[in-house]
Amino acid sequence: MIKRNKLNELHRQYSKVSLDELVRTFTKETANVLNSLPEIEYNTSSRKEFLDLSSAFLKDYKESGRLSRTVFAGKKKVKLLFKEAHKIIILTELILANNKDRPALASLLEKWSYVYNRLHNQFALRDWIESIIVAFFLAMVIRSFVVQAFKIPTGSMRMTLIEGDLILVNKFIYGPKVPFTKLRLPAVREPKRGDVIVFIYPEDRKKDFIKRLVGLPGETIEIKGGSIYINDKPVTEPIFNQIYYFNKGELALAGQKIVVPKDSYFVLGDNSASSKDSRFWGFVTKDDLLGQAMIIYWPLPRIRIIK
Repeated sequence: MIKRNKLNELHRQYSKVSLDELVRTFTKETANVLNSLPEIEYNTSSRKEFLDLSSAFLKDYKESGRLSRTVFAGKKKVKLLFKEAHKIIILTELILANNKDRPALASLLEKWSYVYNRLHNQFALRDWIESIIVAFFLAMVIRSFVVQAFKIPTGSMRMTLIEGDLILVNKFIYGPKVPFTKLRLPAVREPKRGDVIVFIYPEDRKKDFIKRLVGLPGETIEIKGGSIYINDKPVTEPIFNQIYYFNKGELALAGQKIVVPKDSYFVLGDNSASSKDSRFWGFVTKDDLLGQAMIIYWPLPRIRIIK
């Protein structure tokens, strides 16, 4: 291959000429140069192979070159073009090896090397854009269906979660929503009491909230003496016993019992004294569930599984 400064010189000379026009011109020029050489100075089969290759290259480029200006050109055709261009350079070098005192052949080698380099640059941007698009698509799939990162903005879940914690939320466990539709994929399991869940805030659907699931569909909820009662029986799980729950909000007054509607959930913040939750604004519907909080991944001292 030729030196970089020579490629730059050729680029200045031919940058405004289309690649298919260059191939057509160089093919004719090569045929003229080869015809001017005495037959004894090069292998006739090499000459025929060269002309066949350059013609095939021009034909293939016409078929796929226009496609190559789009993002998704056929990769097989691209590889074929590179292979053909490389073979042309090798054949030119072989012929030049037996005709070192022929400046016209040396010029041809430089020009075909420039064609190869130009072809490479033409597809480099396409490959870069394609990689970005694929990466973006995979990120969107993962974010929509597998896992999503969230930042905790308030202290309503202290001390389980504190302000600034960065968490990962399992999106597929409850059956992820298909974007722009009302459909859901099959769930791994149903939500259960004690899950820390992320959901769409019923009073402002542009916001996502995080609370602990307390009441399941059909259950009767009552907060009495700082404890939670489900169907008139105290909840005994340790995660609930270590929290004092306050009778606040229109749905958790002292002596008040609330029945959780079908396909809905009653949620509370672990920091009961400073949490706006189901006691104030009601229930979370199944359709509004986004996922289960799995892990705190930042800051480093806070890394842990969320329980």
